[in-house]
Amino acid sequence: MLYPNKKPVLSGERGFTLVELMIVVGIFTVISAVMLMNYPGFSHRISLQNLAHLIALEVRQAQVYGLSVRESSPGSEIFAPHGIYFTAADRGSFVLFVDTVPLSGNNKYDGSLNCDLSAECLERLIIGNGDRIKDICAVASGGSEVCASSGGVDTLNIVFTRPDPDALITINGVETLYQSARIKIEPPKRDFEKTIVVSVTGQISIQ
Repeated sequence: MLYPNKKPVLSGERGFTLVELMIVVGIFTVISAVMLMNYPGFSHRISLQNLAHLIALEVRQAQVYGLSVRESSPGSEIFAPHGIYFTAADRGSFVLFVDTVPLSGNNKYDGSLNCDLSAECLERLIIGNGDRIKDICAVASGGSEVCASSGGVDTLNIVFTRPDPDALITINGVETLYQSARIKIEPPKRDFEKTIVVSVTGQISIQ
């Protein structure tokens, strides 16, 4: 006789044992520990990648300004060259500038690093998250490279003048032109780096 209010007992039903629960918890613990250990490195790589793209984008912006009809000052009808300025004295910032001294341009930034009272400074870009510019280099036509790390570069200017899309790359305020510029950046732990390469043809790449 069956009783409608009484559930049948299944002899095969069983739950997780304590050993099985401990194994599952242990697996999750190991996975979480590995993820937490790798997170800082992953975060630094993403931050450095973003910085590399920011620098490349600012160089491209200078190129666009240099080739376009952007006036150096409202109503002036003077379309001055534009460029990017780096200095070994400050590895935490760089400057987007308009080359107005003299009016024809002298292919270098003549303002102050902090942009105070500087007619040439358009924007000073501050690098955050502990990242920094590791080195600034220029490569000559013969392939020889000079860098700030070896004492050969104090300042680096990358200038674009209309209507030529090519880049004018100079160091230390001297008119000698170089074939490419290399801006090396690194994260706080200095365990890896990225390089932004600007060639004399105006091409910009990230390595």
